[in-house]
Amino acid sequence: MRIATICNLPPPFGGAEVFAKELCLRLSQKGTEVSIITHKLFEIQLTDKLDVLRYPYAPRQQLNVFQQDIKIYPVFTTSYVGKTIGENAENIDEKLVKEIKEVFLREKPDLVHCHFTTKKTKEVLNVCRKMKIPLVVTLHGMIDLVPMYDSHICEGLTSDKILSLLKLCTRIVVVSEQMLEYCRGKGLTNVYRIPNGIDRKYFSPVNHVERKGILYVGKLNKHKGLKETLPAYLKIKNMIKGDLCLVGRGINKEMFEKTSFFLNLDQKVKMEELIKKGRVHLLEELNPSDLRKLYRKCKLLVLPSLTEGFPLVILEALSCGTPVIASDVGAISEVIQNGKNGYCIPKGDSDELARAIMKMFKNYHSGLKKLCRDSVNDYEIAKITDSYFNLFQDILKAGKEND
Repeated sequence: MRIATICNLPPPFGGAEVFAKELCLRLSQKGTEVSIITHKLFEIQLTDKLDVLRYPYAPRQQLNVFQQDIKIYPVFTTSYVGKTIGENAENIDEKLVKEIKEVFLREKPDLVHCHFTTKKTKEVLNVCRKMKIPLVVTLHGMIDLVPMYDSHICEGLTSDKILSLLKLCTRIVVVSEQMLEYCRGKGLTNVYRIPNGIDRKYFSPVNHVERKGILYVGKLNKHKGLKETLPAYLKIKNMIKGDLCLVGRGINKEMFEKTSFFLNLDQKVKMEELIKKGRVHLLEELNPSDLRKLYRKCKLLVLPSLTEGFPLVILEALSCGTPVIASDVGAISEVIQNGKNGYCIPKGDSDELARAIMKMFKNYHSGLKKLCRDSVNDYEIAKITDSYFNLFQDILKAGKEND
């Protein structure tokens, strides 16, 4: 079986891409031939036995590499980049279609697996229909269905256009029951639920480590919950023992100067003072091993997002024995059990977040680590890979029977 996987960003640049990378590696280990089509303007960096693409530019021939039975083809570009090099969006779309065709003709995929919905999905679908290749699209969050906080992600597609597009795909995979109900309510009959998964052997707890502090993991973005996390910590900082550690793309010392959407002036001054005193740590993005160390030594993870699909950070933290406080959005309530492995809170409520943190610190006990780890038994990446593998095989089998 040959699978062409399509990611908007090069793995592991974001949560969906981290999952896509793990899925590709596992499928490859099962004997599947896998190729990845992704964004164009990155340079090569070898990580975790997979060729990963990073900023800035690099010659195209440098990127078509063979590693761990996985080839990566960086063909995507953007309208913004196109304007800077004197091209319009139509020229870019035409080039994209041509390059996707070239990759498909070279790799001869039996099935294409796309991890997003944007205008690029439309171009991919058009190529797949012309070449009679089944297309499976995995939607990692409600943003892929209903453009909200990051509407630019869908590149101008409205909810109605997205639904029309999805109806033409062979199968749609969603990661949460919420998304499944939404899709079926909109008349989609080709939709299935497969949650995200993680390597539980890698993300495991350690003994004899004193857990301290609060961990936040998420990029600098309006919908990721910094606006709730920072004020909540300011309210309770003198009532708990532990620092606040902020991890994510864009989180650095300059972020307070660049953005003002999550703090008022008084809060900003107080937060900058805590950073100077070493009570708040800004770490930007971390590699998996460094992030695992933080999961293992922090007392809890907070993720008060306004919207989510099935965030990997929650599974990773719980698998390391770390309880989670997160907004009741997406698939989070499918994993978090109030009072057992964490708390679900209303989105956009920093007061409720502060109360939940205090409650967790007060009720912390020795058996919590096992409760957290046991709560993610069903999300082992090997099981999830089997679900995708079986889905792909069923699609190809049905296609042969219909020929």
